[in-house]
Amino acid sequence: QEARRIDRLAGAGDAADDAQLGPEEPGLVIARYARQVDVEPASAPGSVLRCRLRATTDSTVTGDRVAFRRQPPAAEGLPAGGVVVARLPRHGELK
Repeated sequence: QEARRIDRLAGAGDAADDAQLGPEEPGLVIARYARQVDVEPASAPGSVLRCRLRATTDSTVTGDRVAFRRQPPAAEGLPAGGVVVARLPRHGELK
């Protein structure tokens, strides 16, 4: 399932399994807090979205590139967040 999400991010289609969420976008994990991460969207460097991790997402750490979907704010005045739907392949590893 995660491989299909990565393919969609690469342009193979638009994820429409949840009408509340926007299309999949690439981003960079800049901090992790239990089942939530701060993601810097590739389309808006310098901005940060607090995203929750899907249960099917592999172990995600700071520095990982991910595919995420934005969600609207829950109430007026609250910041928008998102959902991480896939971890993209890693290019390096600290051992």
